[in-house]
Amino acid sequence: MRRRELLRRDPWLTVYEETVVLPDGRRIDDYHRMELQDTAVILAIDDQGRLLVQEGYRHGVGALCLALPGGALEPGEAPLDGGRRELMEETGLSAEHWRPLLTTVSHANYFGNRDHFFVATGLSRTAAPQSGDLEAVTLRFLDPAEVGRWLYSGPTQPLGCATGLLLYLRLVEGRPFGGDAPR
Repeated sequence: MRRRELLRRDPWLTVYEETVVLPDGRRIDDYHRMELQDTAVILAIDDQGRLLVQEGYRHGVGALCLALPGGALEPGEAPLDGGRRELMEETGLSAEHWRPLLTTVSHANYFGNRDHFFVATGLSRTAAPQSGDLEAVTLRFLDPAEVGRWLYSGPTQPLGCATGLLLYLRLVEGRPFGGDAPR
C-alpha cells in the first residue's frame, strides 16, 4: 500500500491519499482517508434521571445543535481518563460512577477515529467549566420526553450526539446493553 500525506493539522486532522488493494483484489489508486483524534462522549445523568446536554451553535453545520460533554483524547490518554477530564473541563462536574457503553466509528470508509461512550452518574460540581471551545454553549438537563423531542422533532443532530441520545433513551427504558443484548 502506498500512502501520501496531503494535509496535516496536528493534533486535529491528517488527510492521506492511499493506494488500496481490497479483499477481492481490486486496486484503488486514489483512496482518501482522514484521521481524527479519538473522542470520549459522556452521558452525564443526574439523580433525577435527566441527561446533561450542551445547546449551542456549531459552526461545522452552521446551526444550533445539542452536544454531549466530551471531546478529543490527548495522545496516549485512556478513553475513561479523557472522559473524566472532558466532563470536568466542559461542565465543571465530576462523577462518582462511570460505565463504558459503546465504541463507534463515525464513518468507516474515510475516518480512522473512535468515539467512546460512557455513562457518568453521581454528579457533583467541583469547578467552573473551562472548555475553551470555539462555541458558546448552555448546559441543560433534559428528561426522556425532552430528549425524544430534540432527537425526533428538533433540528438535525450531529451523529455522536444522536447516538448518545438514543443510548440514553435505551438506558431509561431499561433495555439491555453489551453481553445482555440479543444477537
